[in-house]
Amino acid sequence: MSGYGGNAAQLFARAVLFDFDGVLTTDPSGSHTTVAALARMTGLDGDRIWAALQPFNHDLLLGRTTHAAIWPGFCAAIGQDVPIERLHDAFAATPWTRR
Repeated sequence: MSGYGGNAAQLFARAVLFDFDGVLTTDPSGSHTTVAALARMTGLDGDRIWAALQPFNHDLLLGRTTHAAIWPGFCAAIGQDVPIERLHDAFAATPWTRR
């Protein structure tokens, strides 16, 4: 374990949280929330945002790529140079279930 640069206690998570959409958020999916927030931020239609994200979605869901890696292609597809911080803002816009 010392090959990881720390002791074994540092390798264990204290908790693991799974959200099966609709459990922690009131929206039907995280993608719905993200697309809606990006549409508001860019002034574009949600369908256009979704169409720009769709080619990357499968690899994002499987962890084969990152949002940072696809962001330039997304911006090119919508014709706007949107700072990636707006994506972080869109993630933060997810409404939480208050039950």
